[in-house]
Amino acid sequence: MSQADAATPATDPFAEVIATALREPPVRVRPLPLPDGDQLWLKRVEDLTHRAWQRKGDMRRLLRREREGYARMAEAGLPVVAMVDGHTDWLVTRDAGANLRHLLRSSDVRMRERTEAFAAAGEALAKLHRAGFTHGRPTMRAICWDGASIRFISLARHSDRRRRNRHFALDVMIFIHSCLCADRSAHDVLGLALGAYLDNAPEGTWPAVHRMATLMAMVAPAMAALRLARPTSRELNALSLALSYVTEHQRRP
Repeated sequence: MSQADAATPATDPFAEVIATALREPPVRVRPLPLPDGDQLWLKRVEDLTHRAWQRKGDMRRLLRREREGYARMAEAGLPVVAMVDGHTDWLVTRDAGANLRHLLRSSDVRMRERTEAFAAAGEALAKLHRAGFTHGRPTMRAICWDGASIRFISLARHSDRRRRNRHFALDVMIFIHSCLCADRSAHDVLGLALGAYLDNAPEGTWPAVHRMATLMAMVAPAMAALRLARPTSRELNALSLALSYVTEHQRRP
């Protein structure tokens, strides 16, 4: 189905919902409610200024890589969200539940559900790595929990060629940083996630995480200067927390 041509087969139960949404002014990501109470998610290419394009990159290329990621990982039996339809300028996926950031920060989420979700997330990330894939940016927003299963979204940075421990270690560092950025005191659930990850991850990944943290710590003076200029930046503050967390856990969490 193309954006210009809404003549999709009538057997497609989502065709009308998608076609209607595509006729509306573009929004980068929006939910598409379904009659049965479920929902889809529509992601569209942004109309970027030149400066934003330089910062974010070619959005059509990234969207194509995301579609490819869903297709390849689903074929490999990996826990990714189900892709419904796609085009050069847009992508539609099924709903995969609440993301980990919501589970971490919401007071309405019970601790049991939070711990189950984080343990499952660690195991799921290890499953990707054992299969030879890296997510590329496994932040709290890119990992969803529906109450029973973890599903990865936002696969624009995925790769099935970066199969060395240093590539897996970067995924792990991004996960740690994102978790502590969302909640700097979230050591308990972070430890659960990393414990489940390391129980299932390729051998040698945690030493590789330590080596990466050591290299990143070498730019600490530059980070300190940036933090002085942006003292309220959650991302910069969480980076030092992530490096300290890894350093304090020489063996494993």
